[in-house]
Amino acid sequence: MHRVKVNISILFFLIASTLYGVSTFKNVKILELTEDIKFTSQEIAKEYFYTNNTKFKRDKTSLNKIVLDMDDKLRILSRLTKSTNTRNMLEFLILNNEEISNIISKPYSLKNASLIIEYSEIILESARFLNKENSYNFSSEENMLIGVRNMAYLLERINKYYVAYHLGFDSNYNTKELNKAIDDFDKELNKLDNYNYESHENSDYKSIVSLWKSVRLFFYREKSRNLSNIVYLSTNKLENLIDKLAIYHSKNQ
Repeated sequence: MHRVKVNISILFFLIASTLYGVSTFKNVKILELTEDIKFTSQEIAKEYFYTNNTKFKRDKTSLNKIVLDMDDKLRILSRLTKSTNTRNMLEFLILNNEEISNIISKPYSLKNASLIIEYSEIILESARFLNKENSYNFSSEENMLIGVRNMAYLLERINKYYVAYHLGFDSNYNTKELNKAIDDFDKELNKLDNYNYESHENSDYKSIVSLWKSVRLFFYREKSRNLSNIVYLSTNKLENLIDKLAIYHSKNQ
């Protein structure tokens, strides 16, 4: 996932600097990074739970890298903006990310897991604030790109709440958020149906629709057992397909 995201960032850079100029480029770059932060806020919690799920057996290497990547993104954002509101929020987020780094260095416990969920939601809400602070009028292709990238974020959110449920976090709130994320993914996917994709991208789109139809059933907990390995690998495959569409929409602007 991370290698593809870097490519998308480069495409944003080239498109914005060529078509919009330096000022708008900064807005585009900031928004691109806030989309990454939205994704990563959920990815951190998901990886934390999978790392501590004895049925899955993952070490902390990936989790530690994701947290470090988050810190890099926050500091890049801080250098890009002169907005006081944005900089204050970024300082707050850097402190939150440091707390996450501290928590994941400790043994797993329900208390620490609860804190990880809480911090992932704080970072998510903060990223949404940053997005609004730096928003501008999007073109139709930019809206498509944002929608596609939102699908990747929603998959991480769905996966987070799925694995958290099977580790004991089965509150009504978590159930509600999981079901809402599934519904939101459905809505974003339906929007793609009206887009006239070229042959190769249309094949990727159809693969997403087909795979999602199967994977979607796994997330309704009352109908399934703990299928963490299948869910993890299936959502990774979905995200790889979604990244291909994101690259297409970046190039097509």
